Amino acid sequence: MNKISLENSSISIANTTTAVAAPGPTGWQVGRKLLNAQRNPVRNFLQAQQTFGGVVQLPLGLRKLYLVSDPEAVKYVLQDNNRNYTKRGNVDNRLTLSGNGLLNSEGDFWRRQRRLAQPAFHRQHIAAFGTAMVEETDKMLAQWERYTAANQPFDVAQEMMHLTLAIVSRTLFGTALSETEMNQVGQAMPYLLRETRKRVLRPRAILHKLPTRTNRAYDRYLAQLDSIVYRMINERRQSGAEKNDLLGLLLAARDEETGEGMSDLQLRDEAMTIFLAGHETTANLLAWAWYLLGQHTAVRQRLQAELQEVLGGRLPTTADMPHLIYTNMVIHEVMRLYPPAWAILRTNTEPDTVGGYHIPAHSTLVLSAYVLHHRADLWPNPESFDPERFTPEQQKERHRYAYLPFGGGPRLCIGNNFALMEAALIMATIAQRVDLQLVPGHPVEMETAITLRPRYGIQVHCAAR
Repeated sequence: MNKISLENSSISIANTTTAVAAPGPTGWQVGRKLLNAQRNPVRNFLQAQQTFGGVVQLPLGLRKLYLVSDPEAVKYVLQDNNRNYTKRGNVDNRLTLSGNGLLNSEGDFWRRQRRLAQPAFHRQHIAAFGTAMVEETDKMLAQWERYTAANQPFDVAQEMMHLTLAIVSRTLFGTALSETEMNQVGQAMPYLLRETRKRVLRPRAILHKLPTRTNRAYDRYLAQLDSIVYRMINERRQSGAEKNDLLGLLLAARDEETGEGMSDLQLRDEAMTIFLAGHETTANLLAWAWYLLGQHTAVRQRLQAELQEVLGGRLPTTADMPHLIYTNMVIHEVMRLYPPAWAILRTNTEPDTVGGYHIPAHSTLVLSAYVLHHRADLWPNPESFDPERFTPEQQKERHRYAYLPFGGGPRLCIGNNFALMEAALIMATIAQRVDLQLVPGHPVEMETAITLRPRYGIQVHCAAR
């Protein structure tokens, strides 16, 4: 292992001798870029790519930040030379929501935890979760009948949050959340994700430990989520029940050398990672889907025609997944326009050459799915909503790393198949039963926290079909 690391490091260092500094804003542009990055980072990053190219040096206080949005360069960082790039960087994992869970951990520890969790996300295993996904969606639609009867608008983004939270709690943790817990998560999540992004970009631990109003609120909301996760862990421990879900696998896991199981803190970090990622990203994907379908009648009608042909009015099952071809094309196009995980951060341990440019050691690299997905040279007419981009023929012609909704390389999202199946079954269940019509005049704006959320929700009217 050490030998490989040293060899990789020497190659990286040698490559930097002929590399040049990456282009980027200078002079008065620097202050403007800093201000714009805080207000609207995705648009600022996209403008930087359009101005300077696939690797751009951007100001971030005293540190160097590099925006990487060339597919081959992204592949190099995430796959070819991934051992030189860490997720941790200068950020104390205890300052993040998921601690030292799969999302943040590194090295041998990460590989061990990933190996333990992997069986819960095997295709055959998650297929068994399909029934619960559809049942929870059907239950939600029964509640929507009140909105339809009263012609009452509602926030479909919030509804998707509640739905995916109920699904992940039931399928991966074998429990149900109370209405109080649902509301606590709904209140805590937007604030925590917004503030966590700030902590990642400004990782000075002492600042986040001061008794400011912001830090007190962060700690209070995080304590609410911790209490829910620890409640699920403790109830399972006390019951002694052996279930073949994620929590059951984690509880049964034993260290190969010592035979010890995970501590409550380790369990908490892994459970929190899946708890957050398993509902937040899919809920945002579906919220943006209803927003786009509400604007594009032809796409919505074609989606409904496929559902009528495949399902004929019955509830979908996992056996229908191979036949929901256009449904999945819609989902992929939504993730192109509004990738829930809009940016990936990495820090290089050794100097390197990326896309022909020198990257000093300990630099912060931002690999932005949003920027990749909106490059006109990769996606003609990139702002348009066109599911036809994801026909098999078009996908074969595209660079694998031009599309990055779940990351890439060894750290490809462990729950990608779970998320895609969940989104397709939820969309199929809802779209064949109701039409969601956007409320005119309601503001829809991206909020770039850790995930890409609709800042003010998506207000809709629901009409039975």
